[in-house]
Amino acid sequence: MILYKCLSTTSPIAGALTVTPGMPVPWPIPTTTQQLGSTTQSTANENKKIQTATKEQNGVLMNRNHIENIKKTISNLLNIYTSQESVKKKADDVSSKVYELFEKLDCGAFNEQINDSLLNLVNCINANDFKTTNKIIVDLSRNLWDGSNKAW
Repeated sequence: MILYKCLSTTSPIAGALTVTPGMPVPWPIPTTTQQLGSTTQSTANENKKIQTATKEQNGVLMNRNHIENIKKTISNLLNIYTSQESVKKKADDVSSKVYELFEKLDCGAFNEQINDSLLNLVNCINANDFKTTNKIIVDLSRNLWDGSNKAW
């Protein structure tokens, strides 16, 4: 049995420890700007493939009318919230997360299941069906959350 020790440091070296004993250290892929100075062409080409693949759209682009409906409904709720929130920093944080959601909708970052859930969510909000709205939010947070949408 292998026990992993929890690190309590912010040192960059601490984050670069081997995941499996005896294996190489998993360093991050350099950005395209960092890659400009590379002298190893084969590594640069492989890194470029990875960078290109991660920028590709992995989701399904939603109908523009649906996107606008989602944006309008959520923007209305956001405006109500920000007008009542006394802590400006908190309101700004929520606003930035909502706008991140909007950007992801515009570029088709979500799969069809998430798109459908968001559309159902705003339809329920617009119909004042808050019981179903809460169920959709629970489903989104329990089953459809991942690294690409964790902020909202």
